[in-house]
Amino acid sequence: MKKFIIYSALVITVLGFVFLYHIQKKTYEQNYLSLSENILFQIVYIPDQTFSLYGKYVDSMNQLVDSLAMSGYDEEYSVLYLGDPFNQYNKYLSYIPLYNRKLKKAEGYILLSAGIDGKINNVFKDSIYLDEDIQLRLYDKSDTTFCITKRWFGNKDWLISKVDGRQQLVDQAMPTEIQSLVKQAKALKINDTRLKVRIGDRIVKLDTVVYFCYQDIWIKNYPLEYDLIRPYQIGDSISIAGVFRGWENDSTIKMINCIPVGDN
Repeated sequence: MKKFIIYSALVITVLGFVFLYHIQKKTYEQNYLSLSENILFQIVYIPDQTFSLYGKYVDSMNQLVDSLAMSGYDEEYSVLYLGDPFNQYNKYLSYIPLYNRKLKKAEGYILLSAGIDGKINNVFKDSIYLDEDIQLRLYDKSDTTFCITKRWFGNKDWLISKVDGRQQLVDQAMPTEIQSLVKQAKALKINDTRLKVRIGDRIVKLDTVVYFCYQDIWIKNYPLEYDLIRPYQIGDSISIAGVFRGWENDSTIKMINCIPVGDN
């Protein structure tokens, strides 16, 4: 009788473990699929739109969700595209802003998912700068198989994206001489065209609003805080990357989020 009880308990334990394993494996596969379907949208659009418009990223996930709400998107939309199905303690992905050390504003970010173990394990200080060597404990995203030991004892996270906004803007820029821009700008109908423009002649500064003048063409920029770091002089020639927003009038080209990418 005693052996029977021991044997029965052992069988029940094994069956329970197998049942739990399959339940957790199925949940993992569903969560992974849900997260994978939204990653591209998260990287391309949601956090980056604030940088394209304002020259900086938000300081927290709450601000990012609030910005969506102000644009008319409800909480269901925010959870759909910024949610972390793996996280047992927070419905959203973990958003960590990366700051420009001189300007003290967020110019990059890290997005983390809790991953298979269901919790965020990396710990961050209040302010992290882009020039820091950030050591992250991360799962290998190429390994998509379910592992029960990682589920129970894992202590890493999944990296969704790590972005340097300034470098991304420069990398996406289309090199264009100002003469060519003047000839082609009126034919460009697509907003948010990223351009790298070489500008000479003279620069006039008015607080954070900067006007570049090339011959009789003015380029208006919002914001251009980077130029305040270096005292440019009249006659300097620089190369800037920014977002072309069309003509403001017959003599003024409007570009936003401009940053110098080279001096000559």
